Amino acid sequence: TFDGDSIWNWFTHSGMTTVLGRTEWRPSRRFDVAVSGGVKLFETEGNSADANSNKTVGGRIGFLPLSNFEIGVSAAAGKAKLPGEADRNYDVFDVDFALQPAVVDLRGEYVQTKIGSEPSSAIPGARTWKAWYVQASHKFTPSKWEAVLRTGKFESPGAATAQKQTAAGINYLFANNVIGKIAY
Repeated sequence: TFDGDSIWNWFTHSGMTTVLGRTEWRPSRRFDVAVSGGVKLFETEGNSADANSNKTVGGRIGFLPLSNFEIGVSAAAGKAKLPGEADRNYDVFDVDFALQPAVVDLRGEYVQTKIGSEPSSAIPGARTWKAWYVQASHKFTPSKWEAVLRTGKFESPGAATAQKQTAAGINYLFANNVIGKIAY
């Protein structure tokens, strides 16, 4: 599935752990459909309840034009809300790629998140966030360690300015979908 949440977390200035409730159906490596809890626009300390009764539904389809090159397109739609306000539309679009030649893996992703307008809201207008990253990594076989170089950009609406970030790090692959990351 798409990695939009980790892109947003990568641009935060402090360490963050994210746990999401979701279920998915994956009939093949190239296709999946997922449903997750209602989206919160702002998280408050100790509040982990579903923000609304609506669920966010999304999916991804992957294309393999070459045996070592995958391109994926993802989308999700649902409702989001600020505490005490009405639901508004929430849409995510994502494109990712992974190129895995013999020595170095290259991957990248672009994600755009939009929330609709809500006239009675403290933040009434529609908003759009954009982010992208590209990374190169080298796995030290037969171990589960890999070295990573990553660069990217995050653009936020309102007073926040765009952020660019470059990092070097090391990953530990507990499983193909569970990775521990340390970066500077």
